[in-house]
Amino acid sequence: MTRRLPGTVVVTPTNLERWLRGLADLLAMIHASPIPPGLRPYRPWYATTRVLEPPAWSHAAPAWTAAIRRAREPTPGGASVFLHRDFNPTNVLWVRGHVSGIVDWVEASAGPAGADLGHCRCNLAQDLGLEAADALRDEVGPAEYDPYWDLVSAVDFLDVGDALRPAARERLDAFVAAAVARL
Repeated sequence: MTRRLPGTVVVTPTNLERWLRGLADLLAMIHASPIPPGLRPYRPWYATTRVLEPPAWSHAAPAWTAAIRRAREPTPGGASVFLHRDFNPTNVLWVRGHVSGIVDWVEASAGPAGADLGHCRCNLAQDLGLEAADALRDEVGPAEYDPYWDLVSAVDFLDVGDALRPAARERLDAFVAAAVARL
């Protein structure tokens, strides 16, 4: 069943701190929700059997090589929670500075909370820069953060990286290099 939800997408907030707090609160609410019976388990979007290489446009090829290698390794341990799986600012609706809803649930799954956080951080890094991504990590808290999820999310973007604007590519390079440095 499809419904119309009130609100608009906000990708350039006027109050970044409040906006990030809203995203962090929404993540906590999603992850605290019961996992529906029969929900598929989390898996990365890229094909792990495919040959993955650092993108030709990258100025951080060694970081991408390390990211691809780590993304292919087993996931860190952790409790399985309800995941949106495509949690990013373009799927969150706002009314008067408050979250009014979240859309695009087709990839919902059960898995580690860090998968949603890493995906959102990767989107934030491309759109607003590494500082915004790190500020979200600080809002969520260290318990859900593992740089592994940043790397898996960045590797997921290899299929669309050629379509990214040059500034987004540079920010994605910085995001990957920072996550590799945190390993």
